[in-house]
Amino acid sequence: MKTIKDYKYYILIGGGCVAQRLEKQLGETDLVLLGVADNLESPDRTVEEYKGHRIQNLSMFKEEMSRQDVCAILAINAFFSFEVIEYYGNACGYDYDKLFVPNPYTSLRPCVMNDDFAKEKRIDRKAEIYSDVRKLFRDEESLVIFDKLYTSKTYDSAEDSYELVSYTDIREMYYCGEAYWDTYHFQGDCGEDATVLDCGAYNGDSVLPLCSVIPQERILYYAFEPDHENADEIRNNPELKKACADLRILEYGVGNDNTTLVFERNSYKDGGRFVDAESDVLPESGSKLEIRRMDDLGLEIKGQLYIKMDIEGAELDALKGCHDMIVKHVPFLAICVYHRKNDIVTIPAYINSLGCEYDYYLRGGFHTILWAVPRKEQ
Repeated sequence: MKTIKDYKYYILIGGGCVAQRLEKQLGETDLVLLGVADNLESPDRTVEEYKGHRIQNLSMFKEEMSRQDVCAILAINAFFSFEVIEYYGNACGYDYDKLFVPNPYTSLRPCVMNDDFAKEKRIDRKAEIYSDVRKLFRDEESLVIFDKLYTSKTYDSAEDSYELVSYTDIREMYYCGEAYWDTYHFQGDCGEDATVLDCGAYNGDSVLPLCSVIPQERILYYAFEPDHENADEIRNNPELKKACADLRILEYGVGNDNTTLVFERNSYKDGGRFVDAESDVLPESGSKLEIRRMDDLGLEIKGQLYIKMDIEGAELDALKGCHDMIVKHVPFLAICVYHRKNDIVTIPAYINSLGCEYDYYLRGGFHTILWAVPRKEQ
């Protein structure tokens, strides 16, 4: 398989902030820019030109992309990139072997740029915690994902550039929707009752998928969603109420303290991060959210317990805040470990320190999920 060093020229797909963050890295190569492309019509384009090249539809570069010395470099972030990748292959018929993308295996989403997460220091790769955590994973898929995360370059500041990798090398795991449990095959007699703690319920988009895959029929579902508008979407969706025997909406975030924190949202309101802010000064897209320790809430637990966490980097604190619950009930855990650089090791290490008998798996790639499965399930 060719590497980026095997090419002389490139077509850049995208000309915005990601392209700017790749400038340093591309400037250190001998590659020559032939043109800049995307697959959007002009009225939707926020940038019309990049480095003197007018941005054109990707389909306009058929002649250039047919050459053996020309590759394509994707400079588009997050979810928009998947549409462009599909367009690159299906509509344009270009060779995926010639496509290079920013490495998603950084334990830090590329779409989170200039924030405190980027400034966090990665634990030294020689530290024993890496080998200790790697030993927790037994299946090949988990080991492949762990190794890609371990060897990846991290994004540390606004001046940093992204690591470019071959798309075909990671295409099977380039992006998977958060597979909280939908690819796990439950076994054995699990009884009729289940309790689900959905931490980061958003608008309820994971209620039906979670309810459809766990084997129990009577489901007590706690939706933790501190944003009032999102909580109302769950509350007013009749399908979600039908899916659960009991749907309870708690307008809290979860953590290891009972407190109030400032949360800054992205433009889609489907994610964000907790930020440091003065009590009387909020970011433009920020608001104050109530945070609770789940151990302090006196939650009713019926039957088998499942806990899902997708809470923008607060996962480790939230796990510490339900320490007693985990030790007592040994729940199935589906925990996002891609928000912070060290979550890939600190989160499984913490869960393993609790003394519960778990088998551990990694799934998802870009949006990496840690599964902790009670060993009695096997």
